[in-house]
Amino acid sequence: IRSTKLAICQTLQRALQQSGLCQTAFQIRPFGSVIQGLCEVKSDLDVFVDFGLSTPYPTEQFANGTDLSVLQVLGVSTTDEFLRSFSKAEREQQQISMIVSPSLEPVCRRKEEILAARVPIVRCFIPSLMGETCPSAESSAVQQVDVSCCPIGVWKAHLMQEIFRHDPSL
Repeated sequence: IRSTKLAICQTLQRALQQSGLCQTAFQIRPFGSVIQGLCEVKSDLDVFVDFGLSTPYPTEQFANGTDLSVLQVLGVSTTDEFLRSFSKAEREQQQISMIVSPSLEPVCRRKEEILAARVPIVRCFIPSLMGETCPSAESSAVQQVDVSCCPIGVWKAHLMQEIFRHDPSL
């Protein structure tokens, strides 16, 4: 089960790379029940898109194809500089709506952006590799994947691993 869910992470990675919307290096990092070893067939897959590992470089086009001159009118020269002008929460919302969500369109049966949440996500329903089921999807052969650009879930997962490592009785 775990390996099937982790294979979906590779599908997401390829979709983001092939879209051309992501102008910096990034890493797909699963967290939650899959990493904890507690996932079941019907468990969703929680994924963090880590843009923080990258060194930004200038881009000639904005994510939606707008010319660089529009960015210059806004007083910035790169997409990354534009995104840094937002607060952390606004930046996460922009990354989800401008980069992640459109990039995942080709691999999703259905998706919804949940931007007003404490942690903005795009909830995707991706064809499962082994016919695993998801209770809230229309088809029984899809995997629910919640994708965020917020590292809190990953940090919590690492904290839980450390707690269990130091006190196995839990």
